[in-house]
Amino acid sequence: MRLEPLEAWFQPAAGALLPQLRPFLLAAGQAQAGASARLLRWAITAAEPARGLRIEAVLVVGELGGPVQHPAPGQVLLASLASEDC
Repeated sequence: MRLEPLEAWFQPAAGALLPQLRPFLLAAGQAQAGASARLLRWAITAAEPARGLRIEAVLVVGELGGPVQHPAPGQVLLASLASEDC
């Protein structure tokens, strides 16, 4: 199991945002990291009229029962996010 960052721009349609955003984030995460990718956390970090919403997310990739992968130096901060309760 490992954590992986995801950044994407999302152009919402009229209507409720969450029912549109959840499938989009799942598809974007799986396109980037494979079928085992699941969302851990996400946030809207910017909004621009032409580009839509900028979404930053953390993906959990791999099986929960699999071997532990030690993070690369740039992933240490992301690894610490998984142990926090929010």
